[in-house]
Amino acid sequence: MSDNGNLNIAVFCIGKLGGSTEVAANLALSLRARGHSCDFYAYGESQRNRLLREGIEVFTPQSLDYPLFSGIPTDFGFLLAFDRRHRKQPYDVVHTHYAVPLVHVMSNLHRIYGVPCVLTFHGSDVTI
Repeated sequence: MSDNGNLNIAVFCIGKLGGSTEVAANLALSLRARGHSCDFYAYGESQRNRLLREGIEVFTPQSLDYPLFSGIPTDFGFLLAFDRRHRKQPYDVVHTHYAVPLVHVMSNLHRIYGVPCVLTFHGSDVTI
């Protein structure tokens, strides 16, 4: 937490078209408007331009360059991007939207870095 009480927050979501991505993006924008620092981690890029215009950095994991995994985004990419950013300015909290498939990314972030995590369930997360 900064001296002025503002938090440094990482928001994770699927990032494709859909309600949970819209909710996560709106949350990041609202937190930013209140003076908090937010970064957005997403598989897809549907909110990228909107968030960048508002000063929110967007991270999208790269696919592995290996035929078996061709075109599949890797959670390892999220962990690498998070690690680089977290070392520069540690996050105070991670807020993850949509448990499947992001819950294991969130649990690893908590286990490795000790950062508190919040998980918001959306749609099919509730019925699985």
